[in-house]
Amino acid sequence: MGVSVKKQMKYAIWWMFGCMAGGCFIAGQYKNYITKLQNLSDKHLQLYLLMCRWLERKQKGIRIEEYFVRRGYRSIAVYGMNYTGERLLEEMRGSRVSVLYAIDRNADEIYADTKIVTMNDEWAQVDAIIVTPVCSFREIKNQLSGKVDCPILSLEDVLCDMEDRE
Repeated sequence: MGVSVKKQMKYAIWWMFGCMAGGCFIAGQYKNYITKLQNLSDKHLQLYLLMCRWLERKQKGIRIEEYFVRRGYRSIAVYGMNYTGERLLEEMRGSRVSVLYAIDRNADEIYADTKIVTMNDEWAQVDAIIVTPVCSFREIKNQLSGKVDCPILSLEDVLCDMEDRE
């Protein structure tokens, strides 16, 4: 015996509803994926522009060390040990500004000549903390502000505030 026309219509409606629901779900997942890619792209663009600004200052003979010394920051901590954090540590090596330690969530997985601590560790007093993940600066500053009593600076702000030599 065949299926009645009424039942066939009912199955067709449910099938179309299922297709539409599935399509909406896939579209939502695709939108989330695109949003994540856009955010990652924005982050890398911001880091690229930061590094260009840093290189431009360096080519003009302006060193970050001078910025810190002028403001009386003789000992600093570096938050974030990815590419920019590593470059900042290298920039400060042999300078008049001491990097006492670096702060990173993945301290156990990072090898560096500098002591690496986590948010849960006890920290020595420093004159300033320089945050290198500039895209997350506000959130990181909020986390750090309850733990320290020193200026918390974004590397991006430091580079923007550095004055050109005359």
